[in-house]
Amino acid sequence: MGAHLGRTMRRVAPVSSTPPRAPQICRRRSFAVPGLSLVDAAVHRRRDLSPNPAVCRSGIRHPVSGVRIRGFGQSEAHEFMRESPIMDQDHALPILAVFGAADASAEETSVAERVGTMAARAGWVVLTGGGSGVMEAASRGAAEAGGVTVGILPTARAERGYPNPWVRIPVFTGAGSARNAVNVLSATLCVAIGGGPGTLSEIALALKAGTPVWCLGSWSLTPPPGTERPTPRVFDSAEDLLRALDDTIRDAKTLER
Repeated sequence: MGAHLGRTMRRVAPVSSTPPRAPQICRRRSFAVPGLSLVDAAVHRRRDLSPNPAVCRSGIRHPVSGVRIRGFGQSEAHEFMRESPIMDQDHALPILAVFGAADASAEETSVAERVGTMAARAGWVVLTGGGSGVMEAASRGAAEAGGVTVGILPTARAERGYPNPWVRIPVFTGAGSARNAVNVLSATLCVAIGGGPGTLSEIALALKAGTPVWCLGSWSLTPPPGTERPTPRVFDSAEDLLRALDDTIRDAKTLER
């Protein structure tokens, strides 16, 4: 028995006092391409769901700069997030937030779809609340034009109606109507088409945040007498809105209320 214990003890390796060697991190080159944002990386990771022919297995082509990146994998995405100046507005994709009711009319959804198409063709990201009605129409127009669509969802998980089938990047917040603030604060320009009380809250939040907001057939706001408060830019017809949008989305720096 003693010999057996001796053989067993000899098999046990001595404990080293030297701390284990830290794993070596492989540094890869940065993919900080001007005009490329985290949205692009997310689109590439979800390329199997995107109808955009520019996003394929051979790489991702930026909709504005036309730069193609091949082999953009998870490690490169992590380094991209660390090093790319994504908060620099000169390098971020402009975002058009489209607001409106889930039970929108056929006329409202038609305009919303045209708005989404126009924005996507100009290289803008189209952001909505991810639901039906105006939100779905704007997402559909953008997705069919090969654009990026983001849905800021009030739910914590996929539920009936959320997200709509045209949202390529769903963001589940579980915040209910409080997610309206995220819609507004993420946007370069907001467009409200029709809408109910939820749309009204988004218009008010946009005015408070200083984000330009345009309205078509939506809420009419009049500031109290004797005060100077920002108001939305109101359009009388869909053609007027689309004409102004066409002039504006080509240069995000020309936005006016």
